[in-house]
Amino acid sequence: MGIEENKEVVFKFIEALETHDVSIIDEIMSSNGVIHSMGLRDTDREQLKAMLSAATFSDAKHVFEDVIAEGDRVSLRFTVSEKHTGKYNNIEPTGKSVTFARFSIYRIQDGKIAECWTLLDSLALFQQLGALPPAEEPVS
Repeated sequence: MGIEENKEVVFKFIEALETHDVSIIDEIMSSNGVIHSMGLRDTDREQLKAMLSAATFSDAKHVFEDVIAEGDRVSLRFTVSEKHTGKYNNIEPTGKSVTFARFSIYRIQDGKIAECWTLLDSLALFQQLGALPPAEEPVS
């Protein structure tokens, strides 16, 4: 597969995350695929489908700042905006809208996502959910 096809697989994956479309995951993620979330446990394909079905967040929108692809890798820098509608890390649903930065690198093999390394701005997310106090203004 070429770079454009690899990017297409990744964008289908992001669309599945936005819409909670579990039905497409088997088509775009390998059976032994894994998502390495920095600071969280690794997630396999079946766990991902369960998470999407739980719909912890809804109304997700992704705004891409950078899309870089080379060989079997596709890298994204983007902003996620969504609404907290289900229990997340022992935080009961708040109904709050949150926005945070995310970075992901995908490895595509045989037309499917084999691995993903992702890092999100958890501090901003937890502050917006009210689980952590907001950052203090810097002292001048």
